[in-house]
Amino acid sequence: MKTRRQLWLVLSLVVLAAAAATAPAQELWTARYPLCAGGQVTVANVQGFIRVEGWDRAEVEIVALKNAEEGLGRFPSVEVGVEHSEESVDIRTFYPADGAPAVQMDYL
Repeated sequence: MKTRRQLWLVLSLVVLAAAAATAPAQELWTARYPLCAGGQVTVANVQGFIRVEGWDRAEVEIVALKNAEEGLGRFPSVEVGVEHSEESVDIRTFYPADGAPAVQMDYL
């Protein structure tokens, strides 16, 4: 009886480890920048979607979600870059020169 429980525990751990290894990895990044009334926001993104909402604050909030099917460890250099002043906020996703097609950056 004890052997069956041990076998069941080992099999359960193997299944959980396999599920975790195949699950897409995600990384959340957030930031806020001041922006005057009438200021301009630009977003450049190669792969992923962009969602924009207006609000009554004199700032821009950026929420970016990096998704990778094969784990983020393989693509650490896919990053969000921001240049900002009071009049503008320019947001861009930077990919490595050799490409990272399995990575998607979504701006929420």
